[in-house]
Amino acid sequence: MEAHNEEVENKDENRLLELEEKLEASEDRYLRLQADFENVKKRNIAERTANQKYRSQSIAEELLPALDGFQKALGHAK
Repeated sequence: MEAHNEEVENKDENRLLELEEKLEASEDRYLRLQADFENVKKRNIAERTANQKYRSQSIAEELLPALDGFQKALGHAK
């Protein structure tokens, strides 16, 4: 009877260790996924900021020739 109890205890301990390992692996995976998500959010913000900057720059580049033309026209009008 005592041997049977010991065997049950060993199985329970092994099962507990197995579950603890799975929990640790799941927690590690969760933390990695959370870090990946934060990195994606930061990258997305950086890309949007860069896109806004370059969009403003390209608009300015498109407007410069027109502004130069207006300045020349105003210079000739005087």
